[in-house]
Amino acid sequence: MSDIPDYYGHRQRLKERFLRTGESGMSDHELLELLLCYAIPRKDVKPLAKGLLRKFHSLQGVLMADTKELLLIKGISTHTAILLQLGRSVFSRCLQHDLDLGPLLDTNLSLTLYLQLQFGNSRKEQAILLLLNSKNRLVEKLTFPGNKDLVFCDPQEILQSVLFHRNIASVVLAHNHPQGSEIPSPNDIAVTRKLQFLLKEVNITLKEHFIVTRSKCIPIMDSQFFQPLEMPDF
Repeated sequence: MSDIPDYYGHRQRLKERFLRTGESGMSDHELLELLLCYAIPRKDVKPLAKGLLRKFHSLQGVLMADTKELLLIKGISTHTAILLQLGRSVFSRCLQHDLDLGPLLDTNLSLTLYLQLQFGNSRKEQAILLLLNSKNRLVEKLTFPGNKDLVFCDPQEILQSVLFHRNIASVVLAHNHPQGSEIPSPNDIAVTRKLQFLLKEVNITLKEHFIVTRSKCIPIMDSQFFQPLEMPDF
């Protein structure tokens, strides 16, 4: 009888498929499984990969998890946690390099990846304003601190901060919900409407207002909760 474990052939097929198709030909749990096999070479890691995705809700959620959270998972050693953290750190460093040139944030995907890195491990609620030029490159990032219950985010204050900078064509507002709620509050909606109106008056577009959780970025303006008004009620 062969001494080769049953999972060895499956692992080889995953590697071959990755070389052939890249990430597009693989599911999230297969990508995570392939990554884990480099930290855990002598064990079937498919159940662990699926368990991590259930726990942290997405591949992004797994990579954004901190070391303490990962070590609470059965089967995750310090060695394995470091590999997962390293994946996030390498991507973050590459993005940081692009910041010197002004990263291109022209799609929801690029925006959500950027925002997920900004908010990933934050335990306090805060807001971030991204100022973009006409080519959708980041000119400046402004941070507005808050607490776990409320972001101190005044549209008039935001407008003054935007007008301080030149050549701003559009802005993106985002704030995090550390507790994981994906539903915008009435205040979230009101701030979005008022800011949209104030910026329009100075020919600047509010591209979107995102709620950021540990695993998702939810656009408020492109949701059932947001009904734009010609004139805000304030």
